[in-house]
Amino acid sequence: AVVDGVTDDTAAIQAAVTAMAAAGGGIITVPYGSYRLDDDVTITSSNIIFDMQNATFKVAGSAATSRGFFFQGA
Repeated sequence: AVVDGVTDDTAAIQAAVTAMAAAGGGIITVPYGSYRLDDDVTITSSNIIFDMQNATFKVAGSAATSRGFFFQGA
């Protein structure tokens, strides 16, 4: 993730979520900064916890008309 609030960080966040789900769950640490999401992040496991450390998600692009995070079967 670039973490500048301008560059789309969706792919990096989605990759972390997908990897954590494949591992059976766990904690995703999101360091301080401003993350931009231009599309939904799909979460398919209920065993994922976000440790946000004062990070913020700016929802923009197509995600702005939806939720930003989509819980599917979680």
